[in-house]
Amino acid sequence: MIRARLEQLTNSLRATARFARGRRRHACTLVAVARDEGPYIAEWLAFHLAIGFERILVFDHGSADETGAIVRRAAMRTQAVSLHAVPEAHGGSPQIAAYAAALPFVRTPWVAFFDIDEFLVPWRDGSVQAFIARVPDDVSAVHINWRSFGSSGLTEPGYDLVTEAFVRCAEADWQYQAHYKTLARTAQIRQVNIHELETRTGRRTLSDFTDVAPGTIGSADRIVYDGIQLNHYQAKTRSEFDRRMRHPRADAPNVSRMADRDLRWQLLDRNEVEDRSIRRFQPMLRAKLKQMTG
Repeated sequence: MIRARLEQLTNSLRATARFARGRRRHACTLVAVARDEGPYIAEWLAFHLAIGFERILVFDHGSADETGAIVRRAAMRTQAVSLHAVPEAHGGSPQIAAYAAALPFVRTPWVAFFDIDEFLVPWRDGSVQAFIARVPDDVSAVHINWRSFGSSGLTEPGYDLVTEAFVRCAEADWQYQAHYKTLARTAQIRQVNIHELETRTGRRTLSDFTDVAPGTIGSADRIVYDGIQLNHYQAKTRSEFDRRMRHPRADAPNVSRMADRDLRWQLLDRNEVEDRSIRRFQPMLRAKLKQMTG
């Protein structure tokens, strides 16, 4: 009987070790540059921890609000979160400088670079690891298309969570949503750009694991939502949008966005259809938010 129990315990430990190795093989780090994202960043952190990112590295680009304090408090409660300063770009893009500085800190086999208004929604698989587990071995980078959300008829802030307040978006075939962000195998990364990760070898695909055209940079020739999408909350309410337009661009800090803000708003405030696919993650998000913020 003792021998049988020992064998049972040994088999259980081996199964646990195999499961842990599998999770580790599909683990992913998330990197972001943040500037004055105080109203949004706690939700963004909690959501991406809830869907399974192992680590989140936030680079603060000179925030004048409580962004840094919120990230520091989160980092005190979980080792999964860390705060960093954007390095000197020497006339180049602060965002690319931060992305390059992040790579030595990445210890996971996979990495992604998102903005704070972008939420990865693995609505079919339920977690980022489960999605990555389906990626073919010969794929080095998976590009996830945007799903662009508008104001949903809201005119002023005062709502609770971004992911609950804004539920209306553009139709699935709106070409602007051909833009994407990328999940990539860390060891294959040659260079990091804003929407693109250049890889050494391997295929670059969309979320259905079909190849993108050679030379594709930041925007594909088609839009695919094969079980996963990147919800993009660029618009929110008009007052929030105008406030964001007053900030310099992270990739080009000397370029003003004020001159064409009305045209940008007309482009981005898309509310044709409803998409509530992110709602399946709300209980996990709220639990993680409570754990992270107390």
